[in-house]
Amino acid sequence: MGRFRSRGFSRLKDRAANNTAEINRIREAQLAQESVPSLTLLYDALSDQLAGADAVFNGSNELTKALLTSLLIFGEGLGVATECRADGGWDTHEDGESAQIQLLTQLNDSLMSLWEMAEKLGVAEKLIVVVSSDFGRTPYYNSYGGKDHWPINSYIIMQGGVQWTNRVVGKTDNLQNAMPINPKTLQIDSSKSLIYPKHVHHALHHYLGISEFADSFGFGFGAETLFDFFNPAIAT
Repeated sequence: MGRFRSRGFSRLKDRAANNTAEINRIREAQLAQESVPSLTLLYDALSDQLAGADAVFNGSNELTKALLTSLLIFGEGLGVATECRADGGWDTHEDGESAQIQLLTQLNDSLMSLWEMAEKLGVAEKLIVVVSSDFGRTPYYNSYGGKDHWPINSYIIMQGGVQWTNRVVGKTDNLQNAMPINPKTLQIDSSKSLIYPKHVHHALHHYLGISEFADSFGFGFGAETLFDFFNPAIAT
């Protein structure tokens, strides 16, 4: 059956000729058909393997639901990575302090649920969690009692059973300006570089052993400075 379906999609693409939009729709339909077996496995996992599977659909917030569903996908071998967005109005500019406290509490609860469920599903030892936002907040309040956009951001990277965790890399001055860091020692060094998101992801590529794979698809970092973030021998 699969062979005939594939042949049918090929003929549809041939008929579409140079109609790029039509070819893309046919390709999307083909991918959807090919995903049916994987979705069936996920459905079975929800109904049979996870007691209280309704938590995936009725989590305390959208992030929790996305995280728990991702874990089920990992547990069934249907995926190895996912990006989950924490919705809920983080971009506050007026009276933002109380809202940020609530949002950070939700984020913490979601991460706790993530690790608890990872333990139940037996995937905690394989899990690496990267938490980040696309910008930070000013060190001062605006005229509305809130804070505006600030270019200094931060990452939280979590993994169980390793020796490089429970430490902080990087620092800001009293005005919340980033300070240069030595990539090898991870100490403050005025002659070296600020830490940018590209440095975090470059280091993650090396740590995960996917640098060559990423390079082959044009997603590598080439000769970009490599920060030794995951070296357990470095004290910060």
